Amino acid sequence: TVATTTTTRPAVGAPTVVIQSPQAGVVSGMVSIRASATDDGTVKTIEVYVDGKRLVRKQGGSAVRSWNSNSASVKPGPHTITVKAYDEQGNVGTSSVVVTK
Repeated sequence: TVATTTTTRPAVGAPTVVIQSPQAGVVSGMVSIRASATDDGTVKTIEVYVDGKRLVRKQGGSAVRSWNSNSASVKPGPHTITVKAYDEQGNVGTSSVVVTK
């Protein structure tokens, strides 16, 4: 009989977050926010924020969310889009982009 042992290597660092869109610059109308995260373990959840307000939280390593930059509540000027990803060990990776209305 041959005994085999399988071990799961714990995640060492925080997830790496990439915001595919939008790019930094001027935006108007409906803005598509697209982001993904990778990790040396498993990405548990991903969150999208605009100016510190969470728009969406979902399981897994990718998120797509529309943001209406023409909403009356969105004032002219710079706005920060931040994406946070969490792995199973609680490590947090972030990425941000600044857009201007």
